[in-house]
Amino acid sequence: MTLPASKLPVSESRFALRRADYDAGNTVVFRFLIENRDTEDAILHIRFPAETPVLSVIPDEAALAPGEKQAAVLTVNGQRAKESAKDSLTSFSASVICSYLRPSTPPAKSEGALLVHLPVATCPNCSKIVADDDAHAGVPPVCPFCFERLRACPVCGLPNSWLARVCIADPSHVVRAERDFGIAPGGDPSHRGFRPETRAGTALSRRWSFPTVAPVRRESVLTFTAPVAAYGLVVVAASDHEGEASLMAWDVKTGATLWESFPLEDPVYPERGSPSLAGGKLFVATVEGACVCLDALRGTRVWESRLPPDAQVFGAPLPISLSAGIEGDATIPADLVLIPATLGAARDSGAIFVLDAATGEIVRQTPLTGGTDTSPAYANGTGYAHDDGGVLSAFDPVTGAIRWQAACGGGFDAAPVICDDGVFSACASGELFRHDAETGGLTWRLAVTNAPLSGTPACDGALLYVPADDGLHVVSATTGRAVRRFGARRPVRASPVVAANGTVFWGATDGAIYGVRGGGVAETLYEPGVPGVQIVAPLALADGALFASATNGVLYALEMREAK
Repeated sequence: MTLPASKLPVSESRFALRRADYDAGNTVVFRFLIENRDTEDAILHIRFPAETPVLSVIPDEAALAPGEKQAAVLTVNGQRAKESAKDSLTSFSASVICSYLRPSTPPAKSEGALLVHLPVATCPNCSKIVADDDAHAGVPPVCPFCFERLRACPVCGLPNSWLARVCIADPSHVVRAERDFGIAPGGDPSHRGFRPETRAGTALSRRWSFPTVAPVRRESVLTFTAPVAAYGLVVVAASDHEGEASLMAWDVKTGATLWESFPLEDPVYPERGSPSLAGGKLFVATVEGACVCLDALRGTRVWESRLPPDAQVFGAPLPISLSAGIEGDATIPADLVLIPATLGAARDSGAIFVLDAATGEIVRQTPLTGGTDTSPAYANGTGYAHDDGGVLSAFDPVTGAIRWQAACGGGFDAAPVICDDGVFSACASGELFRHDAETGGLTWRLAVTNAPLSGTPACDGALLYVPADDGLHVVSATTGRAVRRFGARRPVRASPVVAANGTVFWGATDGAIYGVRGGGVAETLYEPGVPGVQIVAPLALADGALFASATNGVLYALEMREAK
């Protein structure tokens, strides 16, 4: 068993050389205590098994009774440490082996290490030295050698990739806490739109926007897809009035442009299409079937692929990860991308294309009973897709086989939503269905309204928040009973998001963003103040902000805070 640093029976386990000692190549002595923290009858036997050219420990072995302490010395040969740094070795460790000896039980053995940091920082990707000081201010935003985006650990200051959640030096140091919102709608493959770890206030203020001021000339207005956010960046696909399309990325905190716009062959469908972020990669599919994968941190192409000539894509790609060793077949890619496509000149058939996420190769396809306008969903090894024939299909993304199908009686402008072993389907007819995710059996069916359900619902486990042309409806997820309705001046088509304390946010085609906490009264939280603006694409919730694409050609990053 490997012990974390905080559990080692020593007073200190991490040491750092000062800049002056490092520059001079001084031999440095660190003093610490070995302590038997056992409160019963165990004898602690501790060893530091091998000297290195850089580190040595005295004593190299000790035995302590319960509660006993012993002084020890860690010596660092500064000159050899400095020479090693030339080969990008910037930290050194001395092994620690601990055994607790009790009369009645076998010895409990564990291992750990004493770690010494040099006052230099290396890129976690290419291991090149990027700064001569590992303090927070000394970490550059980008590695000058491999262009990895770097973030200093808030505890120890060491540089980490933007992809890292915990520090490479110590997993107890949290570098990035919030979950990614990398898939639209809903943030993840289930499309739930639920972020219980995000504490959200019911006041919104502009953090930044792109552009800062809405364009005045119509030909200057960009059409944005739904935003997605992960790793500290937010991404949209954009197109101009001439059909020129591209991918764009910004820093979620500052709104700074992170990389040059990446050109696409044709636009991404703006209302239900969007890019997707997963595993440090950015996936997108254009209306005409061009599929592209970028390195999300650098904006560089990884691969491009193309669907058959008669395929059109109106929903977002869905990246998924399969369980290791699934079906014992090593030839099955571990990471896949599901692309929803409408086929044929008459657009009367459809399929889910399954691509290898590493290469873009089309692995297989699953036929549907009609064209499909929305992203599929995925959970527990099964994919779910809506089609224009009003059918919900459950399929195996590994084999392409259909597991079950259920007729819902109308077409869909909303993606399936998966929650608590159920699949929810919102129909353009105004009906809402819940099917058992495993068997496809109908659990309940509700005629929510006579108005179309044009956006994907959000679900917090207890309640569904359903966008409709006559407002936002709240429905019991377990019983299918209508709970209440929040009216709106104009149709609600943007998929909502739910944060902690039951705080719900949604956008409407009147251009406003609304919110409500618990069973309260809905409030208008933000209005762009520009006539004719609409919020149609799904919202994203990440890094303490709501991200909304508006039809006036502006992407809004709205800070969430408690109302005064």
